[in-house]
Amino acid sequence: MDTERRSIFAIPVGSRAKWVVFAVWLVGMFIAFGANLPGKFTDAEQNESTSFLPGDAESTKVLEAAEDLQGGELAPAVIVYRREAGLTAADLQRIRTDVPRLTEKRFPGVVRSGAAAAGADAGRGAPAPEGGLPQGCGSPTSPIPGQPPGYAPFVGPICSPDAKAAIVIAYLKGNGEGDRILDPVDHWRDLVSDPGGGLEVKITGGAGYAADAIKVFEGINGTLLLAATTLVIILLILIYRSPIFLFVPLAAVIFAEILARSVGYGLSELGVTINGQSSSIMSVLVLGAGTDYALLIVARYREELHHTEDRHEAMQAAIGSAGPAVFASAATVIAALLCLAIAKVNGTSGLGPIGAMGVACAALSMLTLLPAMLTIFGRRAFWPFVPHTPRWPGAERVPSGALGRRIVDGSRVGALLPVIGGCVLVALLLPLVIVNALLRRLTGGRIPSLIVGPLDRAIFQPYEIRRYRREHLADATHGFWKRVGDRVALSPYRVIVGSLVVLLVFCAGLGFFSTDLTTDKSYTTTVESVEGQDLIAKSFPAGASAPADVIVPEQSQVPTATRALRQVDGVESVSPRWPGESAACWCRPLSSWSPTRPRLST
Repeated sequence: MDTERRSIFAIPVGSRAKWVVFAVWLVGMFIAFGANLPGKFTDAEQNESTSFLPGDAESTKVLEAAEDLQGGELAPAVIVYRREAGLTAADLQRIRTDVPRLTEKRFPGVVRSGAAAAGADAGRGAPAPEGGLPQGCGSPTSPIPGQPPGYAPFVGPICSPDAKAAIVIAYLKGNGEGDRILDPVDHWRDLVSDPGGGLEVKITGGAGYAADAIKVFEGINGTLLLAATTLVIILLILIYRSPIFLFVPLAAVIFAEILARSVGYGLSELGVTINGQSSSIMSVLVLGAGTDYALLIVARYREELHHTEDRHEAMQAAIGSAGPAVFASAATVIAALLCLAIAKVNGTSGLGPIGAMGVACAALSMLTLLPAMLTIFGRRAFWPFVPHTPRWPGAERVPSGALGRRIVDGSRVGALLPVIGGCVLVALLLPLVIVNALLRRLTGGRIPSLIVGPLDRAIFQPYEIRRYRREHLADATHGFWKRVGDRVALSPYRVIVGSLVVLLVFCAGLGFFSTDLTTDKSYTTTVESVEGQDLIAKSFPAGASAPADVIVPEQSQVPTATRALRQVDGVESVSPRWPGESAACWCRPLSSWSPTRPRLST
């Protein structure tokens, strides 16, 4: 005991130290919220394409160069019109009618000149098709007639070689703000999607996919955090069967989450990449690791309370033995997560330090705040299942009421049902219970306990007596886990072999593991962007809605690069794009425009 008391882990649980530790954490939380550090952590998330790519990959460099050339990352909103029997002249007229309606409401994220965004330049002109354009169709840089002066975001319509589909394109610039993409895409979908009559109209492209992703993942961090917190609450209720105790470790976990987000913002300022994925994983790590460490510490604390009357001595012994195990476990996980820092993908490399920091915050909270709070509340925090020492004088008490005597001497089910009902009642009336407790503390106990007191005398104290008489120290002398331990001790080698066999069976699924997750398989439900892409794939060459970009450093090299790209198998066409007065140029070797003249059915 003396060695455990001298342990560095026992420092936060002294008679005065526990209040100091609790006050330090409380002040830290006020500072974090006052500076809005958790909110700044969310704002620091980088969900651009480059955060999900290797930092030294050629595609990452092209994306960064393209953003510099065009003043930001452009996302094309592709409106596809398709009729299986072939587009009619009325369908093309519908396109020319829809576009003016789409431009009636202006959005800040929409590029005002679609032709300029597509690469047309007044000094050079748009690329001219060989053989002219089909009737009613346009090129990727042709503004559609009928748009207001100074605001012509839509280009096209670009007709497919099979005459069954046409696409209209507008370019959006999100600048890291989801609403700049989501608002116009939703508005346009409300106006033109699914007109019926055999004509299918969908909005897809980079902007369409982004809008669907924003809606699907909007608030996912909050949902994930809520789901994880709910799971933690359920586990704590099932394990400790107390309507009050669960709030102690839960508060410690929440404090750890706030600390992790605050420190995470500091890491983002130091250059660590944070995206929605790493942020969500960090929250799960904090909740999972924090709860795991809390269960270990609380189990040791309960065990010591069965032997030690003084709660400070009990916690000193518990944290002295459990603290090193928690520290070693956290250090192992932190070291493993830091290995991700050498990953090439920006988001994955950022997950390493972010996840490690989250686990460190969880361990810090469980080794300091949780022991301090448990010591402050004492053994009554476990009410109604309070652990007592073998010399507890209340064991000889005789309940006064008939219900109390029935709980002490009756069947297990008959004793448990009133306890469950009492716990549910306390949980439902918890705000009133807290107010009553505060008033009692402020008035020195002159106000009676209106809810907990009567329930305690009638139900919970008799059940404590029953448990003490019949099940005292059951977890140490008999029970399920005692039988498991005895079985393992009798034949350890057999258990090892059996465990390995079970693990190998579970690992068999790795043979069917696949990382081939395409964008259209990223959703559990059908979204319009995927439906639109399927329509495009039926009638257009690959890359129609998302052409590949090739950066050409010098404009004098553009003709040579264009000729070389056109000779590559699978390239439909090449459209040079001239970004103003820049010395660089980029080409789109998988352009959706084709000079083929389709035949329109009437």
